[in-house]
Amino acid sequence: MQGSALLKDVTIDGQPVSTLYDRWQPTALVPLSEDATCLTMAEPESGRHAVWYLNAQKRYCGSHIEVTEHLSADDVLAPLAPIFDELARTSLATLPPAAPPEMAALPPFLAIELASAWVVRNLANTAIVPVSRPESDGTVSGPDGLAISNASLHRMLESRLGDGPLVVPSPFTGAPLRTQLSFALDHLLIHRFYDPEQKAAFYLIWPERDRDRKAIFYSPLSRLIVSDLPGAGLIPGRILGWYLSHPEHVRTVAEAPIFEARDYGLGQASKLKDGPAQSSAEQIPPRQPHGEAISDSWTFLRETAAGKTSSAALLPSTKAPEPITSRKTGQESGLLRRLRSFFQKK
Repeated sequence: MQGSALLKDVTIDGQPVSTLYDRWQPTALVPLSEDATCLTMAEPESGRHAVWYLNAQKRYCGSHIEVTEHLSADDVLAPLAPIFDELARTSLATLPPAAPPEMAALPPFLAIELASAWVVRNLANTAIVPVSRPESDGTVSGPDGLAISNASLHRMLESRLGDGPLVVPSPFTGAPLRTQLSFALDHLLIHRFYDPEQKAAFYLIWPERDRDRKAIFYSPLSRLIVSDLPGAGLIPGRILGWYLSHPEHVRTVAEAPIFEARDYGLGQASKLKDGPAQSSAEQIPPRQPHGEAISDSWTFLRETAAGKTSSAALLPSTKAPEPITSRKTGQESGLLRRLRSFFQKK
């Protein structure tokens, strides 16, 4: 069904609709239930999108889910509620389900509007705190959420984007984690991470046009957003809507590579886990770093045996690593102890 055929039987104030405003074109009829249908439309020149909410008689009820007549927002959301609930518990907060929800495809802008309306009604207890808060002592979380130390969170917010996959220390355990999924949405760059020990997903987000500012942090299980940006409270709904309109995220996250020390110039991960270190002359040269993003993880990963760091430690080294066992004392370095504990947790 195309063009004017999509407008068949649609009425506004009892009058049939035969055409739209200049340059606007109807694009699809999206049935949500027997009582609610969405008519989507687009203006190709500007790339803008819009929606009309129609009742069972195809009567125009409004152009936004929160401002409708003769059709309540709760009625519109009712058939989608189980899907949003599942995605919020899995894809948003932990790991995606084994298979994406079965439903008719929704355009991203509509999925985000519907998801945002659901989030307002069901995830309203998410706390929003300013970026300055993690600079103090103690812990922070939303109501009854998973607590995060302010020190860990402060390190997270110092992460910066680079040309490759982002690697950051988990705010929960300190283990290095690699981006599972990244996507651009509404002028935001969103990066998803997952801590398997806490079974918790979290997100670092930057404005697309201001990548040098501190990241926005969002942890669903902590019920916490850390940001100074206006509109930060809309982020959960945007991400949830993106998941709904992009079912391929299930496979992408499932196949996402995990952090491997050998990929970041730290030699053979098996050597770190299973046996003593070789001398510097015997060590296999590390792979060259490949444009990874700058983050506090590099401080962690490039520590010296004395546990000290320098400003140069924020970037991958191009030199062969120093031996990770002290020849004088025979004791493990701080780096080896921390990496060994990381591997033993698996």
